Amino acid sequence: MCMARKYLEPYQDNEEYLKKAAAILSTGPDTAIIENELIELRNKYYEPIDYQTLKNHFNKLMIKIFETLKTSIDNAADPLLACLKMALAANYIDFSAFSSIDESKLENLLCESNDLEIDMNNYNHLLDDLAEAQKLLYISDNCGEIIIDAHLIELIKQRFPDLEITLMSRKEPYTNDITYEDAMELGLDKICKVVDNGSKFSGTFLNRMSEERKQLLLDADVIISKGQANAESLFGSKLNIYYVLLCKCDHFAKIFQTEKLTPKLEREKDKTITY
Repeated sequence: MCMARKYLEPYQDNEEYLKKAAAILSTGPDTAIIENELIELRNKYYEPIDYQTLKNHFNKLMIKIFETLKTSIDNAADPLLACLKMALAANYIDFSAFSSIDESKLENLLCESNDLEIDMNNYNHLLDDLAEAQKLLYISDNCGEIIIDAHLIELIKQRFPDLEITLMSRKEPYTNDITYEDAMELGLDKICKVVDNGSKFSGTFLNRMSEERKQLLLDADVIISKGQANAESLFGSKLNIYYVLLCKCDHFAKIFQTEKLTPKLEREKDKTITY
């Protein structure tokens, strides 16, 4: 398991911590709750990781990188498709899946993102759904990748100008997930409406959301869900969700029967995805 490696392997010299961490890992499949407990436990034994500094760093890095790559998107035969692929590549920036991010590898993934293969049937379904939709809910994942997400939203607005778009972020800080405060500091409210999901946990759990926030999902004609945690928590909801993610751990590679770092554009409405 990804979390077992992350929260056990680096701490083999601390028997007391390992025993408590293993007990948490054995409590069930709800990874968002489990990781929150593991973070709290680790912070009791070790210096807390300064995720805000990491978030700020990767936002600045992605702004710089994207300045050199934006032209390749805008000049592509299908800029929306090119940007979607780059948004998939940028999902690599995930401190829940990885203890550190290889910046050279990140830049290579972004530069080569146009070569990524995705399910074009699902992409065409997405375009058809957006053409008929009135409301799109875009559920964000991590800082850094949000820079590409923002441009993707702008391209969706250009192609579907009558579409009402809402970006949903995390409410409270959680690893490097983007929060409402982060989104506002980046000026994303100038692109579309921004709301938080009301949660301190990773993922988007309908049964832990307020009725107001839950209604945003229920009222959306189309939902674009970024990243593994959002997918884990929304699988089986039977909403019209398009999952946009890299398979970054063994668990997701097994779900989709593919290799790690494989990009996936999956359609919830099309089939039942079992978590």
